[in-house]
Amino acid sequence: FSDLKHKLGIKSSGNLQHHLGKLGTLIELNEGMYSLSDHGREAIMAIKAVRRMQNRKQSVRIIITMVYAFSFYAAFMNVPFLMGTVNANTPIMALFIAVFSSIFVYLGWPFAMSRQEKKLAKSKS
Repeated sequence: FSDLKHKLGIKSSGNLQHHLGKLGTLIELNEGMYSLSDHGREAIMAIKAVRRMQNRKQSVRIIITMVYAFSFYAAFMNVPFLMGTVNANTPIMALFIAVFSSIFVYLGWPFAMSRQEKKLAKSKS
């Protein structure tokens, strides 16, 4: 207990005891050493699964934003070529529009996804 208290940098024994008590069935005391119980291991696995899912959602969000950025840039570069209105500012304006459009897509993505999830949940019930 004192080694754990020292390693965690906790000064109050009561504070550590309180937090160990809050962990309840997630930890167990074996031969004077604290370790994870089976429930604790399952909790860690669940936390890791949630984190993997969050990382996957973040990766999808970044990939979709990059696709939008490229699409916006390609569109705003090709339209002036097709219309014959290309000038020296065309690539700069296309890049500017693509970057800011992509920022809006990136920032709006969580809002759009939460609305879609709510609609799906509502249609299931």
